[in-house]
Amino acid sequence: MRLQWIDALKGIGIILVVFSHHKLPVALDTYIFSFHMPLFFFISGLLFDFGKYTSSAAKFVKKRFRSLIIPYFGFALLTCLFYLLLDIWYQPGITNIDFFKDSPAENIHSIVYALGPMISYNPPLWFLTCLFITELLFYGFAKRYYAEPGKLMFWLTVVGVLGYLYSVYVPFRLPWNADVALTAVVFYGAGNLFKKFLEPEERKLLEKPKASLSPQP
Repeated sequence: MRLQWIDALKGIGIILVVFSHHKLPVALDTYIFSFHMPLFFFISGLLFDFGKYTSSAAKFVKKRFRSLIIPYFGFALLTCLFYLLLDIWYQPGITNIDFFKDSPAENIHSIVYALGPMISYNPPLWFLTCLFITELLFYGFAKRYYAEPGKLMFWLTVVGVLGYLYSVYVPFRLPWNADVALTAVVFYGAGNLFKKFLEPEERKLLEKPKASLSPQP
């Protein structure tokens, strides 16, 4: 059983992402960019069950690394392979792009740090590393303040302000989009805390193990 309104939010977010990557009037484009990615972080926080990981930070990090970072590196390597094969078999010269102009060391740096040309040719990958850092930040604060929602949101907001100041005054990016995560964690935390305002039945549904959501024989 699923909560249809959450599926609807996901669908709206996906549609807005598609629209935002096409030519739109500046005002509309600015409006969409102001909330379409925060919406995804909000949904991610809403779906995160902190109670499953309160006893083991190592279990949490291991699971999220396996779910987000391993797929990131897998798809990053597939992106390189795709363009390389495209150049060899289909359209010679297609790899005459920034990523392949750089030295091997610079290419490896681009993949390992999730910044630079490689991300430009598979843009959605930035979200995986950013979400990983965002979840680590939220988990760290939640371990201390989850029982005190006011304090939790206060410290997340402080981090968000620092993230904004960093984006304005610091001229270089952080690995794995950690600079973006400083702001994203505010929306992630808001989504998780919003769960407290749901009906009890909805909260129980969100916090059930996935296996228990399957129809029983």
